[in-house]
Amino acid sequence: MKVTNHCLIGSCIILYALSAAALPIDFAALDLELRSVITNRSTGGAELLEAISRLGPVNEPPQFWTRIANDKSYNLNHRSRAVFALFRRHVPLGNLAELSGLLAPARWIDEATINQIEPGCGPVPVEQNVGESVFLISPFSRGGIYLRLLGPIDLQQFKSYLKGDPTIKSKPGPAILEIGYSDDYYQWLRRPYVPKREP
Repeated sequence: MKVTNHCLIGSCIILYALSAAALPIDFAALDLELRSVITNRSTGGAELLEAISRLGPVNEPPQFWTRIANDKSYNLNHRSRAVFALFRRHVPLGNLAELSGLLAPARWIDEATINQIEPGCGPVPVEQNVGESVFLISPFSRGGIYLRLLGPIDLQQFKSYLKGDPTIKSKPGPAILEIGYSDDYYQWLRRPYVPKREP
């Protein structure tokens, strides 16, 4: 019988459910199984999102996601999911210089769409206040990551921080006040898990 990524993820969930009545589960081993699904280039979109959503507390380095995001042998949806996971799992509120260090090496940024959001441009998942700047990072034109920063900063400066420009990375840069997301991750988490049966 063919074992698919979906079967593997389903097996992980069953083990979680049985853990109360059995020996303690090795959650680190389960995370390794999920990461093997995530790094598999043939993993489909639904299986990929499910594997990411089932990961436990952060114990992988940010470079785990950066390697996928930078690797053009993965499809664009796969790479985009890696960027979103990188931000969700590793990027705290801090400053732009710290963000630059977490993202490095961020070659994927050259393929992303990055815009500055002007006040009144419509609903966005972060606040818009006087004396602050809001930027939108759209990895490979798929969804959006919004960063709200303290103080004025122009688009070119923002991009330079993201890319780790050596001429400015020694400066802490503006504080990151809020991070918001525009994708289908939270809608996915609200869906009930329904295991598929192989014919």
